[in-house]
Amino acid sequence: MNALNITNRYFLHVEYDGALFHGFQRQQNIRSTVQEKLENALFSLTQEILTVTCAGRTDTGVHAINQVIHADLNSDWENDRLRMGLNFYLKDTGISVLNVYPCTLHVRFDAKERFYEYHILNRPTFSPLLKHRVWHIPKTLDIELMQEASQVFIGKHNFNAFRSSACEAKNPVRNLNTACVSKDGDIIKLNFSSPAFLHNQIRIMVGTIVQIGLRKIPLNTISHALQTGRRQDAGITAPPDGLYFLKVLY
Repeated sequence: MNALNITNRYFLHVEYDGALFHGFQRQQNIRSTVQEKLENALFSLTQEILTVTCAGRTDTGVHAINQVIHADLNSDWENDRLRMGLNFYLKDTGISVLNVYPCTLHVRFDAKERFYEYHILNRPTFSPLLKHRVWHIPKTLDIELMQEASQVFIGKHNFNAFRSSACEAKNPVRNLNTACVSKDGDIIKLNFSSPAFLHNQIRIMVGTIVQIGLRKIPLNTISHALQTGRRQDAGITAPPDGLYFLKVLY
């Protein structure tokens, strides 16, 4: 645990609509990112130029139900005053600060486990109410087969076949603690947890599981891809719309 001697570090629990942003991380010449909006709101409220850090970066279109962010301020703030002030400047942006509290941990390096959830609408017709919220798959998915496929991912593996070519992680080995598939009406949910994920790892795992559920590829595709480490041996990359950063444990 990297407890730091920082008296004015605040943890922010944040919810946002990923469809409105080009991902979390601030990018040159791109103004619509979660980080940019949060840092602007912090400046408007505190008059301090700050850089915020998140527990897990999200790509364009990926949502957050409970993202965790830290900001190091030069002054003391009451938790509720900081939360309400930030939400005042964030109104109509698609971002909401749910909770604020002081903490000396590092939001990224002290995280023990990260949780993600992916939503699929599995019915013949699309729902306009769920636009940018789910991956719509009109053909019937085999839930039991998808659940069986998800279990193959659990454990410590070389996930090189399940990451994007843009992934900058030096080590592709990750330990997936949980993976499960459940169905609630027309919505299928896929849940994953791990101390850390590779770039696009969850979306490629989901895409592979879905192709197995559609019986387009065999079940042993996953074990074969884990063994070879070749991206072409895994399935497709699922769209970002249905992916949610769920929570993080410290």
